[in-house]
Amino acid sequence: MAGTPDADHADTGRPDPGPSSPAGTPDIRINVSSHWWDASQIYGTNEAEQLQVRTGKTGKLHLFDDEPTPRPSDGSRDPSRVPGFWLGLVMMQNLFAHEHNAICDHLHAAYPSWDDEELFQRARLVNAALLAKIHTVEWTPAVISHPTTVTALRSNWWGIAGERVHNFYGRISESETISGIPGTKTDHYGVPYALTEEFAAVYRMHPLIRDNWHLRSVTDDSTLSECTFRDLAGPEALNVLKTKGMANLFYSFGTLHPGLVTLHNFPKLCRTSSAPTENGRTSLPRTSCATGNWASPATTNPATAAAEARGELRGPDGQRRVGQGDLEKVDLTIGMYAERPPTGFAFSDTAFRIFILMASRRLNSDRFFTDYYTPEVYSKAGMAWIDDNSMVTVLLRHYPELRTALAGLKNAFVPWHTASGSTHS
Repeated sequence: MAGTPDADHADTGRPDPGPSSPAGTPDIRINVSSHWWDASQIYGTNEAEQLQVRTGKTGKLHLFDDEPTPRPSDGSRDPSRVPGFWLGLVMMQNLFAHEHNAICDHLHAAYPSWDDEELFQRARLVNAALLAKIHTVEWTPAVISHPTTVTALRSNWWGIAGERVHNFYGRISESETISGIPGTKTDHYGVPYALTEEFAAVYRMHPLIRDNWHLRSVTDDSTLSECTFRDLAGPEALNVLKTKGMANLFYSFGTLHPGLVTLHNFPKLCRTSSAPTENGRTSLPRTSCATGNWASPATTNPATAAAEARGELRGPDGQRRVGQGDLEKVDLTIGMYAERPPTGFAFSDTAFRIFILMASRRLNSDRFFTDYYTPEVYSKAGMAWIDDNSMVTVLLRHYPELRTALAGLKNAFVPWHTASGSTHS
């Protein structure tokens, strides 16, 4: 599926108020977005943003495809003009805004005395946890679909006892190995929680974004339009959303393959657009390479084994041009794209090793997935909602037109069925 529900979202950063960067090195930036798996891409990162998306009634949110979300009068605060905003992002935001509202209805039926604030805050917790669960046991196993990693990632959530035991008995052990991480004790591993420098350096999968997009009807697979990524980025994304319909867009995304995370496949728009920095202008590929170059020595060793990389650094003079004849000089980002991924993986082994550590850490360190992952905090009805739902059920609840495309699929992040029976690439 050419899209993900990942809770991480576009983050251009802002200058670090501390000491300036040494001459000749990249700017030091600090995050403008939350490290936590808190669905802040839906709810905002501050109170003003949160109030903007709330309706103020029964805990619910405004919806992009039902009513326009109020836009701030200050154009610089318009989310559609923030670097990184594109159609895939707004589709996921809207889908899980719908899901938030469905959770509010569910909680209101179970707890009719709860007011708008109570319903909003509890639904927000449930929605964020459902996103984390989907990312852990559905999206990640789909992009690193080796049987061992699929089992390991599902064990992160349910333990080796498995989902069936969890559904019947709940936690049967305090051990995260047996019953999974959610509901264990918070563990920061001796340091304040943050997404690590290494994780930011390896979690760069922009080649997954296609340059060309064939948008089609969910009803009969007929062509609605042929678009480029530029047509789907920034404020233009909202125009596509209004004219094509959300069910058609999800169908199109679900039946198109993503791009390959490999050399010479960075989206054209990301290569040709630039953003201002303190030291001039920069493009996304340059930022990615700079990120890799200042990552700690743990990840700046040769990014790929010589036997693999020699065949993967493409072009007649590729190895000499990229690494100046020496694989030790191939930087992290180029090396990761050059690696031949393990069987079933969408990205390199180097990226996987850092990624998989943080996949667990983001759960271990968050009190809302550990000490506070209880019925007292989420409510009994809220915990049941998390247990009973998946990306497939979320999509079908809000866009039942997708039923044929998703028929028989247990994971929404594998290719969907097309209405015509053909395969789209």
